[in-house]
Amino acid sequence: MKVFKQKIKHLLFEHKAAIDHLRSENTVALKLAAEEHRIAESHLRRDKASLKEQVHHEQLKHEELVNTLKKVCKTLLLCVLFYQMSDNFIERIAFMNATRDIDSNYVRLSVCPGHSCIV
Repeated sequence: MKVFKQKIKHLLFEHKAAIDHLRSENTVALKLAAEEHRIAESHLRRDKASLKEQVHHEQLKHEELVNTLKKVCKTLLLCVLFYQMSDNFIERIAFMNATRDIDSNYVRLSVCPGHSCIV
């Protein structure tokens, strides 16, 4: 019976030692995992900040491009308006020239009807 008790005591001691050993290994593994997680989180935060900065720069570029396009659009609208006005002016001049030619022919005819006088 005494030998039996000693064997049980020995088994309990070994069992406790194995549990303590596993606990210490798990604690070390947990600390390593926590450190890896901290490093990964740090990298992710840095990447997030970098991406935010890139997005901000892209937004500024897009706003600048939109403003440039607005200016170009205004300029193009002014150019179209100018060309329309100049076309209208050219048409009016052509009409006035044509009207003047008709009027001068009328004057020629009325001054010297039947003759080819040049006025």
